Amino acid sequence: GVCNVATEQRVDLIRMAKILGDAIGTSAEPEFGPQRIGDIRHSCGSAARLRDFLQYSASIRLEQGLTELADDYLRQRASATAGGGGREAIDKMN
Repeated sequence: GVCNVATEQRVDLIRMAKILGDAIGTSAEPEFGPQRIGDIRHSCGSAARLRDFLQYSASIRLEQGLTELADDYLRQRASATAGGGGREAIDKMN
């Protein structure tokens, strides 16, 4: 079956953008448009099903997980791009 991998704690999109921006060395500001029909204002993932199937529970904080994900992404991009380090590889992509 399908399971959520979640910390079961609400995190707003602005906070998540800040965490990822800090991890990859950018300070991009989100742009907001008008609310649209069907927009979800608040959401919180439940990991109950995953916990039941695999006895899983989150063992690291979201900030650490996103930072590790970004670091891994930057390492992969750096190795795929001739020369340059992680952040330089991101600059070359843009």
